Amino acid sequence: MNITTFFEHFNRNVKIRTKMIILICGVVLISVLPLSLIVLYRNQAVVLNKTFEVCSNLAQNISNLATEELLMNETYDTTRTSIKRLKDSNITGLLESYVVNVDGKYVADLNEKRIDQLVTDSDKKYFKDLQKLEMNEVKSSSNQTILRFSYPIFITEFETKDIKK
Repeated sequence: MNITTFFEHFNRNVKIRTKMIILICGVVLISVLPLSLIVLYRNQAVVLNKTFEVCSNLAQNISNLATEELLMNETYDTTRTSIKRLKDSNITGLLESYVVNVDGKYVADLNEKRIDQLVTDSDKKYFKDLQKLEMNEVKSSSNQTILRFSYPIFITEFETKDIKK
C-alpha cells in the first residue's frame, strides 16, 4: 500500500473527531516539544553556572584556610576541620573534597580515607597543570558521570620595598 492509498483510506474510514484529535495532538507535540527542550537546556546551563559559582566560593574559602598550612607543611588541623565541617553540613551532591600538597600527598579528605596517601601520577600531573578553577566530567567508581571541580592554591612571595622618609 502506497502513501496516497493510505491517505484515501484514512479520509474515507476515519471519523472527523478522530482526525481532529490527531491534528491537535500533532500541533501540540510540534509546538511544545521544541520549547520544552529549549527550557530544559537553558535551565541545565543556569544550574551548571550556579554550581560553578558555589564551588568557586567553596574552593576559595578552603584555599584561604589551607594556604598557610601548605606553606609550613606541618599540621593541617584547620584545613581538616573546614573539610569536616563541609561533611557535617550535608551538602547534597558533594561526594568528595580534598586538599593535596605539592608532593602529591592528601593532607585533608572529606571522608578521611586517603589522608597521607599519594595521588595517582595522572592526577598529580593534572593538578600541577591547573591555573584556575576547572570543571570536567569524570566517571565514578559506580560508572556514573560526575562533575569534578579542581582549584589550585598558589603561594606567592611579595617583594617588600624600603620606604624612605
